[in-house]
Amino acid sequence: MSVAVLEKEQFAPPATYEDWLNCFDRLKMGSSVDSGTAMRIARGSFINRGYIAQQFQRELADAITEMLNNRTARFLKELNMLISLNELSDIVSLFIKLRNEVNRCLFFCDIQFLDKTVKAEL
Repeated sequence: MSVAVLEKEQFAPPATYEDWLNCFDRLKMGSSVDSGTAMRIARGSFINRGYIAQQFQRELADAITEMLNNRTARFLKELNMLISLNELSDIVSLFIKLRNEVNRCLFFCDIQFLDKTVKAEL
């Protein structure tokens, strides 16, 4: 069994601050947010109060920023390659791929315990 399959099987909905940090680390390292991962994250729980809530929100924002930066860098690399190879017909599909990847970065919209104002800020 591959490491990726084992990792997906062991990923339970995060409940503690440490679970959430591990989840954010997985996302920062490039784990894709497929529908199953998004559902597990949405089912996660957390007591969202005080200083820990501020830290949680900062970590969440960092994870989302890192995910978007990685996807943008990959997009630009692929775009430059297509332009240099003069394969302009593939640019449309590249933009569609970017749109889909950016939409996957919006996983936080389904996290139930986050305030609407926090979601709007992200």
